[in-house]
Amino acid sequence: MAMFVWVGTGTAVVASRAQFSGEPKVSFPAMIHLPIAIAFGFGITVLAGNLGAYSGGHVNPPVTLPLMITCHCEVLDGSVYILCQALGAIVGSLLVSVCTSHASYVPPANLDTETLQPGWKEGDIIDAIGYPPFALAANAFFLEFFGTSLLIGTVMVSAVDKRTYTTAMLAAWPIGFSVMLSHLVIIPFTGCGINPTRTFGPAVVNSFAGNNVWQGGTGFLAFYVAPFCASIVVGGSTFLFW
Repeated sequence: MAMFVWVGTGTAVVASRAQFSGEPKVSFPAMIHLPIAIAFGFGITVLAGNLGAYSGGHVNPPVTLPLMITCHCEVLDGSVYILCQALGAIVGSLLVSVCTSHASYVPPANLDTETLQPGWKEGDIIDAIGYPPFALAANAFFLEFFGTSLLIGTVMVSAVDKRTYTTAMLAAWPIGFSVMLSHLVIIPFTGCGINPTRTFGPAVVNSFAGNNVWQGGTGFLAFYVAPFCASIVVGGSTFLFW
């Protein structure tokens, strides 16, 4: 539930950033609807599939309740599931905040608010969206950590644990979706690494061309340390869980 909220609401934050980027747009265009819908839809696909062998992969109290009523889920189990879903949603929201809390939205000086939202005056946008966190700030490490965690967790329960899927082809779907979900949230902030070698190769080639894209200590922590930390934490916790 925490990862579902992180993916879905994190993408919504990204979409909000796109909406108020300074380009006059219709209230909430399709280009903003699409990534949010993809994030929540594929988020359920990944997480319900991964958790199916363990809990049924409910990820939603209204899904758990009818299963309790029809005796497909024990009342005690279902009650614990709902409690965990509520706590997980809080944790997921905290993760979004941790990843992006050091930045506030500042409208561009040339933003035509009347064109963007008819009838709005200067300052109305900030009041409406409530200072959402929009920039990378100092939290690239957390973004890359949680994005990699989603990928590693999916690999562990879909490809490694044969109770979930019986073939590599089936496991490939949630793994691919997990990568896409991480990119939906992270691209506007860091470009989304979640793979040290994927980051390293282009950086080396850019260096040959005379471009410095190594981004100093912050980039090293985000693109090289964070993914391995996520790998150790998620892999170790999965091993203990099993």
